[in-house]
Amino acid sequence: MYAIYRELHPPTGVEHCIECNFFGPKRKSLAVAAASVLKVYDLCPVKSGGDKNGEASGSSKLLQVANYSLYGCVQSMEKVRLLHSKRDTLLLSFNDAKLSAVEFDPETNRLKTMSLHCFEDEDLRGGLLHNPSVPVVRVDPEGRCAAMLLYGAHLAILPFKHADVGLDEHDPDTPLIASEHNDIQASYTVSLRDLSERVSSVKDIQFLHGYNNPTLFILYEPTPTWAGRISLRKDTCNIVAISLNTSEKSSPVIWHSHSLPYDCTYALPVPQPIGGMLLLGANSILYLNQSSPTLGISLNSISDVSTNFPLRNPAGNVAITMDCSHSAFITPEQLVVALKGGEIYLLTLVPDGMRGIRNILFEKAAAAVLTSCICTLGSQYIFLGSRLGNSLLLKYTVKASRGAEDLEPPVKKAKTESVSVGEDPDELEVYGTDTTTGPMLTSYKFEVCDSLLNIGPIADATIGNPDFISVQFADKGGPDLELVTCSGHAKNGALCILQRSVRPQVVTTFELPGCTDMWTVLSNSEPSKKEEEKKKEGEEEVEKGDEGEGEEKRESGGRGGGGGEGEHAYLLLSRSDSTMVLRTGQEIAELDSSGFATQAPTVYAGNLGGSKYIVQVTATDVRLLMDVHQICRIPLDRGGGVRACDLCDPYAVILLVDGTVAVVEVVEKGGGGDGEDGQEEAILQLTWPDIKKGSKVTLLSSYTDKSGLFTLEVGEEDDGDDNEGEVPGPDHSKELFPPSTEWPQTKMEVEEEDELLYGDIDALTNREKGRLSENVDVKKENRIYKGGRRADTQWCVLSREDGSVELYSVPEFKLVFSVRNFSSAPNTLKDSGAWPPQQSPHPVAASSKTKSKSTDRPVGVGELLLLGVESHVGGSAHPYLLALLDNELVVYRAFRYRQTEKKDHLQLRFSKVLHKTILHDRKKSKLDKQLSRQGLGPEEEKQESSKFVPRLRVFTNIASYTGVFVCGPYPHWIFLSGRGGMYVHPMFIDGPVTSFASFHNINCPHGFLYFNSEGELRISVLPVHLSYDSHWPVRKIPIRSTPHFISYHTKSKVHALVTSEQSDMTEMAVLNEDGTDSTQPLDRDPMFVAPVVDRFHLQLFSPASWEVVPNTKSLPLRMNLVHTCS
Repeated sequence: MYAIYRELHPPTGVEHCIECNFFGPKRKSLAVAAASVLKVYDLCPVKSGGDKNGEASGSSKLLQVANYSLYGCVQSMEKVRLLHSKRDTLLLSFNDAKLSAVEFDPETNRLKTMSLHCFEDEDLRGGLLHNPSVPVVRVDPEGRCAAMLLYGAHLAILPFKHADVGLDEHDPDTPLIASEHNDIQASYTVSLRDLSERVSSVKDIQFLHGYNNPTLFILYEPTPTWAGRISLRKDTCNIVAISLNTSEKSSPVIWHSHSLPYDCTYALPVPQPIGGMLLLGANSILYLNQSSPTLGISLNSISDVSTNFPLRNPAGNVAITMDCSHSAFITPEQLVVALKGGEIYLLTLVPDGMRGIRNILFEKAAAAVLTSCICTLGSQYIFLGSRLGNSLLLKYTVKASRGAEDLEPPVKKAKTESVSVGEDPDELEVYGTDTTTGPMLTSYKFEVCDSLLNIGPIADATIGNPDFISVQFADKGGPDLELVTCSGHAKNGALCILQRSVRPQVVTTFELPGCTDMWTVLSNSEPSKKEEEKKKEGEEEVEKGDEGEGEEKRESGGRGGGGGEGEHAYLLLSRSDSTMVLRTGQEIAELDSSGFATQAPTVYAGNLGGSKYIVQVTATDVRLLMDVHQICRIPLDRGGGVRACDLCDPYAVILLVDGTVAVVEVVEKGGGGDGEDGQEEAILQLTWPDIKKGSKVTLLSSYTDKSGLFTLEVGEEDDGDDNEGEVPGPDHSKELFPPSTEWPQTKMEVEEEDELLYGDIDALTNREKGRLSENVDVKKENRIYKGGRRADTQWCVLSREDGSVELYSVPEFKLVFSVRNFSSAPNTLKDSGAWPPQQSPHPVAASSKTKSKSTDRPVGVGELLLLGVESHVGGSAHPYLLALLDNELVVYRAFRYRQTEKKDHLQLRFSKVLHKTILHDRKKSKLDKQLSRQGLGPEEEKQESSKFVPRLRVFTNIASYTGVFVCGPYPHWIFLSGRGGMYVHPMFIDGPVTSFASFHNINCPHGFLYFNSEGELRISVLPVHLSYDSHWPVRKIPIRSTPHFISYHTKSKVHALVTSEQSDMTEMAVLNEDGTDSTQPLDRDPMFVAPVVDRFHLQLFSPASWEVVPNTKSLPLRMNLVHTCS
């Protein structure tokens, strides 16, 4: 029907979740499936000071470490550990009857397909056009096989090779799937209608625990019924258990039972040592075990008429229903059940001393989101996935324990079978007495630790005008609209306000034409003795000194030129022939005299030594300043001048026009205040590193690594450790997951990454010192572990004219990573190693795939940026590599790869991060592009090449966000979330942006500056009411009811919203003889669960505050149903 399909916003509602060892045998992760998106999260403790959302203190959060887009909506998800695999394999089912086995590939940091299966034959369909049942996948607890439900009447069995069966014992007539080590064997199908117990209309399938062969439990309803026919037909559900012999492809029935309640919804296997199966229905819970009597517990009084199955009343007044519920075991005897209304119940299975249970105890623990899936994470956390609201991560802790052996429920009349436990002397000798083995009822306290944003499901949407837009944008062309959606259900109902682009709030604007670039710098020099005396006298005298002239102004400059801690003190504006320096205090004013170079354009400016020193780089020299005073200057009168510069404290890496690279280091002499005005003396040391010969170096970017991923320490062959394939962080496995849930570890395995990165300090220090070159100063060898983490290391990435990229260590400038075909933007950047100078990589880079469309030269790298985003979750950092290739944005993320064969090279690779950002002019024709490039003559082209103005600008702590701003005709924000995600948002409201810089000031806290194409300098901030850690800027307004319809009234600028609230139906409408209607109260017992009805409301919302306009909420529309609103 649709010729072209484009997904504007990826799905956010979580449908499936599972805990698995996705990356390695010791690294627990959470795999989440939301329609066609698969995301993987790690559970990491919150870094101190990083939790600002009021969640549980000392808790953990979810850190996104992988994001994959699939070619279909996931219908079911399970995990299995194959025999020769070091990590779990995910089994994903898709409509109508497709099965895919995928696994993490450490070589590419992506998913690799282990096997594909399609069971959509006409014989299996049986004439059906579509599969009426969900293709549910289940895996044997011991990993021997997997089963998938096909069209409600067939089973697909996928055998796995396990340790008990060798390859010689396999049936030679059965082919094997072409996968690694042949762990996945050929699948086959089983017709459920051909069993001795004819099975049809399957509701659920599960594997049982504790059987020698894989045993599949099937819940089915051969003759369906419903609530309106229970007077004629009830107890229509049956169960059957079949033993699967995968070698002989036989499936005999070993256990069956009939006449179970019709409302049984799903089955839940009970783990060892109890075993058996729980059947959860709308009005009852059944426990079935092949070797023990059946136990039934009534949940409400509706079960008195809905079933004839013998049930017992629960302990306490429990009146609930469990249809649409989801459950998971947290211990072998306790499980958490999330009801359809969001209530969290804790169920305790009371064992009877043998293989069975004698009672089920209920306790309401908490209230949470409406749940669509649930799973446990370790022994302290539980994840509630939701398609109707935000998914939640809960932490549960033991609150109290009490004995449960005396809690016996009352007996229901005519339906209860007394269960007596015999006091056999042999049994007492083995199991002990009741007083010694009586179970304990443990209560838990649940706390919210984290949440995942969900904007769906969307019931209705409308477009309206935003309440506030800066006056500077009022005369801009084009509409500025926002999308308002009705999302969620019941108490998770909300309004989502979505914007397609970023709309900054402008604080003020200055007309400054002719500026080509700008930088903001900090000033945090040590205060002089006079300033210390002023501080003792009072803060007011210090402020007066800030306003003084000459010596007083210079002394107060240690506080950042009138700014507080961390505030930017100076703004440098570069022009074609000069530089303007502005002091940014309470007011912005130009400096009359300073140590800055103002008679030449500035190439780069930044801070070294933290914020103690200021470095200004021009085309001919490098200056070091403390506040506004110059303390050192180095001339650079070679190589045609400076083209670009970047900082990695304490080094400044400089690129000259002719491709020469220089390194400048700030060296403090110490002296303890021997310098002028009591300041420490510092000098700049200039070195010219010997870089491998090749084509001309055109770009550079320096990087300070805080993740520990950039290391030259040689690791052995990939052993599937817990940090494999991703950025390593502090080892939290012992804290989050107890030793009982871990794989056994060996102390002597020094090659493991946890011990390699966070192990013995002395051994690591020796290895780190041994890898440094001998010609480096001794103080540079102190790259040791401090405070349990690796000291920061410095690196520099270079780009050449032929399209290759090289990574060097700083200050040694030793080649540690190189990519020859970088200009072709491969999916994975692999280390090409060092090649001889005479073997130019030009043939690789100049292939037909990498050549420019308008010329015969290879596509050059327009810009390069290597940066790291430090996360407040887990304290780790994420290195990213960004590049502009022929105006196309390419983003890579570093991951660990230990199987490299290059000696003294980095043990890592880079994987491409997919995005849909377009930076070039889509309306510009190819001819216009070619003419614009050919319009430059040789001299003009040479002149343009020497004037490099970077478009990729790093920003930190702008409204608590970190990332990269892309300047140009189509400006974009790239938010690199500390939670592991990357989100790209355009900013088209002010047209092209020529320059950008972060700006933190008392009048503009955590804001930014930018120049538009009209030469206007805008001082702006990001609107804080929006969340940018999402695919669109979004604001979610909870309304605690179900939104149905929304409409925008243009004249009054308000939104009309139709909502409904659910209430118990305690009265029934009756029709009187005169034609009028009235209500009659319903008299029900306390155990009766009343049905719910929707009561609709019409209310008006103002976009100014997104609150209900006073006196506009209508009365409940009783006994009415709203179909539309406009």
